[in-house]
Amino acid sequence: DGKFIAYAADTGKPLWERSLGLGISAPPITYAVKGKQYVAQLVGWGGAATATGGSMSARHGWAYKAQERRLVVFSLDGTKELAPQNPPTFAKPLAAPEFPLSEELAEKGSFVWRESCGWCHGPGGTAGGYAPDLRASDAVLDDKAFKEIVLDGKRHELGMPQFKELTVEDLKLLQNFIRREARKAGLALRQPAS
Repeated sequence: DGKFIAYAADTGKPLWERSLGLGISAPPITYAVKGKQYVAQLVGWGGAATATGGSMSARHGWAYKAQERRLVVFSLDGTKELAPQNPPTFAKPLAAPEFPLSEELAEKGSFVWRESCGWCHGPGGTAGGYAPDLRASDAVLDDKAFKEIVLDGKRHELGMPQFKELTVEDLKLLQNFIRREARKAGLALRQPAS
């Protein structure tokens, strides 16, 4: 929930609390400079948690590029206010009724997903902020665009790896898996491409 809380070591009683506006991704550290103590906290969903916490992150509205990752540093006499984060953002999976979904292909696609996609885009098809939620992506519905992104490395500069080991048949399996997960989400209308 993004709350940073200090507790009394002897009683466990909460002493201080501050909302950091986004998931906390590491333990805090404390250090001193010229006798002044600081406490620093890394804020922003990422790292190993995205591999296991896609749906949990998504439930809190943490979405790809929607909120700012930051290092927040506190001191006892600090007076600056923390700039607010963008509000929670929730994926809107596309209905795409025109896509001919095959349950058999979707099930096979779940294995390709687990091996190649789930680490960044969420283990069950639900992304948690580290990468886009593909259930809401028009690119998945466009064979050419999907191939360019996944097989040809079109978005490599943005952090999307090129999967040379996958085939066009694997892409079809992935499309079916993603469409199945989008329909399971039961969310409404297809959004126009941006």
